[in-house]
Amino acid sequence: LAIQDVAARGDRRWLPDLVELLDDRDETVRLQAGAALREMTGEDVGYQAFADPAARRAAQAAWRAIIEPRGATRGGS
Repeated sequence: LAIQDVAARGDRRWLPDLVELLDDRDETVRLQAGAALREMTGEDVGYQAFADPAARRAAQAAWRAIIEPRGATRGGS
């Protein structure tokens, strides 16, 4: 599914996959993943798609801390 479709459906099973996309090579993918996470969770960790890789990884860790307690599973499983 496309990132926009996942966000529109609100299918929380994909949250871990969206977190992984925060460090994608493609800036557009990173922007969309960050926006989808904010939309689907109502949370904001200050993620910036154009930040350096270390900052993006730190934001990924912050997102994991938010979604893992909520019981999200890997997308599609």
